Amino acid sequence: MKILVTVGNAQQPFDRLLSMIDPALAALPEKVDGVCQIGPSRVEPRGLRFVKHLDRVEFDRQVDEVDVVICHGGVGSLASAIARGHLPIALARRVALGEIVVNDHQLEVIAQLAKTGQVLDAEGGITGDMLIRARDARRSRRVAPAPDLRAIERAFTRSPVEPRIKPMLRILASLGPPVTRVR
Repeated sequence: MKILVTVGNAQQPFDRLLSMIDPALAALPEKVDGVCQIGPSRVEPRGLRFVKHLDRVEFDRQVDEVDVVICHGGVGSLASAIARGHLPIALARRVALGEIVVNDHQLEVIAQLAKTGQVLDAEGGITGDMLIRARDARRSRRVAPAPDLRAIERAFTRSPVEPRIKPMLRILASLGPPVTRVR
């Protein structure tokens, strides 16, 4: 199984996500390899090759090549993974834990996408079974058209933070099965 882990471009570490990686990999009965983009985090998972940063071209190449994507709840990472047929395993960065400075919008994004089956929420931890489910979903999904990242960016820049969540969710929802309700 080939895995990509990404913490995104935030300036804050995301050690909570990275500390879940080695135990999850150890629970798998198969060989695992891949890349773990750790940013400013202090945790360096032993089971994967780690790098501090990935440029956009390398990030896209990795998403295309891997079986499983594990990421933060950032819209860009989630949209890229979903558009390429992944069922990403995602963990929201939390303000109270010093993992993000803006707000807890990633909790809302992941919750809505998990309701529609487009994301596996890692808030309770990452298990070997989750990795297998994400890998199997990738094998069975056709690749969707690339998301309109400019529309996502416009949704972020037009209004105060909380109202931005609904447009983001609508854009992300357009990548997968129909959403019946957005809060």
